[in-house]
Amino acid sequence: QIQQSAPSELFQAAEVRLSKKSYDLAAKGFEDYISRFPKGALIDVATYDLGEAYYNLRKWEPAGRQFGVYIEKYPKGALTASARLMYALCLINMRRNTAEARQYLESVATDFPSSPAAKSAQRHLKKLAAAGGKTAADATP
Repeated sequence: QIQQSAPSELFQAAEVRLSKKSYDLAAKGFEDYISRFPKGALIDVATYDLGEAYYNLRKWEPAGRQFGVYIEKYPKGALTASARLMYALCLINMRRNTAEARQYLESVATDFPSSPAAKSAQRHLKKLAAAGGKTAADATP
């Protein structure tokens, strides 16, 4: 029974750290969960949350990789709209591939029109248009 509760305890501890903005500790917890329990019941959420922890640490590239993994592995997941948005924001913050970022933002608005992520995506699309395709760093959701 101890072994069965270990994955959920590890995940919950990382979630608490994320909610308390202890992003380094949260990232370590999610990394540990993902490496130890690659088929765990919460692997999809852990993948997304690891991206979120990296994003809040301003580690745009690893954050973008995590959101990309989520998008690829869980295209119909509950966090797909947010993962697409966050992936686009990582590209914007890295000042890379604005065209790809725009496509992801547009896909959020088109595929998930009533989601909170869609409103944020629309706001960032307007910023990109106003900046002529370039936008300041620190794009926030």
